[in-house]
Amino acid sequence: MSCALTSEQERNTFRPFTRHFATAREVRLVVTPSSSVVAPAVDTVPGVLSVAMRPRVVRRALRYLVIVGTILISINHGDAILRGDVTTPRVLRMLLTCLVPYCVSTASSVEAVRALARDRLREQRARHAGAYQ
Repeated sequence: MSCALTSEQERNTFRPFTRHFATAREVRLVVTPSSSVVAPAVDTVPGVLSVAMRPRVVRRALRYLVIVGTILISINHGDAILRGDVTTPRVLRMLLTCLVPYCVSTASSVEAVRALARDRLREQRARHAGAYQ
């Protein structure tokens, strides 16, 4: 059973959901015309990139870059560093080694935000469907 809501009803019905994301600049809300349910737009490329650039996500990824990157560099390049055999290509490989934990942490954080948004959307749809049965 589908039920179309007016704009005023939509604003009143989904206000708690809207308030939660209103402060998050990077997650905008989209009203899908077919279902009249508010959905966070984190499945688009700009949405994913904006989540990846959140200060909190960047800080967490930088922490992992420093901690895990240092460990990986010491494991992979420690002997060359101790020998003094640090060339430009090796420094580039060290930088790439540090990017791995940064990328893994960022991807994990983005996926966690997307999963949370999907769960909240599922809850909103369930409440929306339950209200009109």
